[in-house]
Amino acid sequence: MKPIAENRYTLTRKLFCEGMGYVVRRSYGQTANRGLIALMIALAALAAATLLLKLSPGLVFIEAFFVLAAAVWIKVYLPRGKARAAWKQLTRKYGDRMERTTCFYFDRLTVQTADRETRVKYSEIDEILTTGNLLILVASDRTGIMVKRDAYVTGSEEDALSAISRVREM
Repeated sequence: MKPIAENRYTLTRKLFCEGMGYVVRRSYGQTANRGLIALMIALAALAAATLLLKLSPGLVFIEAFFVLAAAVWIKVYLPRGKARAAWKQLTRKYGDRMERTTCFYFDRLTVQTADRETRVKYSEIDEILTTGNLLILVASDRTGIMVKRDAYVTGSEEDALSAISRVREM
């Protein structure tokens, strides 16, 4: 059977970290934001207590520095670290051959790598996410399929998305 669209690219560390970082930030984003709000409230309480007790105002800046450092770690370094760890695990398991060919058919897609083929029915796709360079299809088993947005050999991203939405709407 001839595919509706075919996407072919080499998965690089940069692309993988872009996709994985986005998914990680999205999965714990609300929890992280609530934690940051709690940190800001704690900082305001500490600052008020520091000033009410007539302690050095410099302590407020020190407290703010540590809260800011925690916020940067939660929002930036934690997702990057998880993405880098997942990349290392992926390259250990599958090596450096990261060529991917994703074919979109009428009711399913297939992902062909150097040593295996994975089939996913469109009805199993729960979420469709996009980043600057990637289309990320999240299946019901929480598996993510990364497709490079500008690497279609035949067809287009619109063709692939319309095939997926047609089946998902049934």
